[in-house]
Formats: sequence, C-alpha cells, structure tokens
Amino acid sequence: MVSLGLSCFQVQKTLGLGHDRNILATVNDPSGFHLGTSQDVRGQINFPAQESGFYQLCLSNRYNHFGTVQVYLNFGVFYEGFDLETERQRTELNGTLEAIEVTSLSA
Repeated sequence: MVSLGLSCFQVQKTLGLGHDRNILATVNDPSGFHLGTSQDVRGQINFPAQESGFYQLCLSNRYNHFGTVQVYLNFGVFYEGFDLETERQRTELNGTLEAIEVTSLSA
C-alpha cells in the first residue's frame, strides 16, 4: 500500500507595508530530502510518503519582508491500493477470534 501526502495552502490576507501575497512553501521527508516546492498565492504539493515519520512543511514570507501573511493550510494522506475486501475479511477474522477467546475464557 502506497500513501500519498498532500499539502495545500492559500494566502488569505496580508498586513503591514508590503502587500505581496506570494509565499514560498517547501516539503521535506523525515530524512530531510526535498520533496516539492511552490511559490505562489495558493498551491498544492503532492508527494509520495514512502517512509513513516515527521514530514516538514516550511513556509517563507521572504517576498513580504515588512508585513505579515495569514495562510490557510490543509493536509491530507491518501492510500493507494487499499483493498476494502481484505479489510472486511480482517475485521471478520478478528471478530471470530475474539468470540473464540471469550467463549474459551468463560468455559
């Protein structure tokens, strides 16, 4: 099963002297390997999440030095190849094993 990480952002407003709404967004994997970059008012970075751990999303306000930026963030993980039938079979098997355990403990 392969998981796909998704990071979306959108600049909502700017305050201060500068009104450049562009920001720089980068994503790094747990090993520090660079996975993607976006430089715009809104963007989306899709990347394969091939290892477990902490993925890093960095936002830079370097285009708007004399002001602040409010950013909306959205993160998601999607699993490719997730087999519902196999999951249903696992649930049924676990339920059966639990029933066997309960009946053998009460006997």
